[in-house]
Amino acid sequence: MAAPPAVADGRQQPRRRRWQADRSNQLPAAARRWRQLSFDGVKIDHFDPREKVVKETKKSPKLKFAHVAQVKYYLYLLELRGIKAATGQVEYPRQKRTTEVSLLAADRDTTIPGWLAEIERITQLEKCPEIVRKSYCRSCAFHDFCFS
Repeated sequence: MAAPPAVADGRQQPRRRRWQADRSNQLPAAARRWRQLSFDGVKIDHFDPREKVVKETKKSPKLKFAHVAQVKYYLYLLELRGIKAATGQVEYPRQKRTTEVSLLAADRDTTIPGWLAEIERITQLEKCPEIVRKSYCRSCAFHDFCFS
């Protein structure tokens, strides 16, 4: 195999990967399979329509319960829109771990409707509930909602 051509100052140009050289305007197949869905104020970043998989990528498993709850809610919404038997994954790339998530009958019948009822109850209160300060509040995406 021949060496890459030299640049004017004598350095060699780096080799390009085959898929970059042949199809520089396209993504690899693994990246193309994921789609973004938006409906009813919800945005699902990664959905594979062929396999019916929702994927969430998180930095740390510190709030694993909340991550799993988020994916279950997405699965619940998809089921309400006619996409049955969808599954989910919560991926933690730094830890090289993936958690599989599925929507159970108990989630569908009591847990998620209970969450929605609790949200509705809180939004109907005349006064905001007292702030509960947690160690992760400073890095939370919703910090401004609680502390403004």
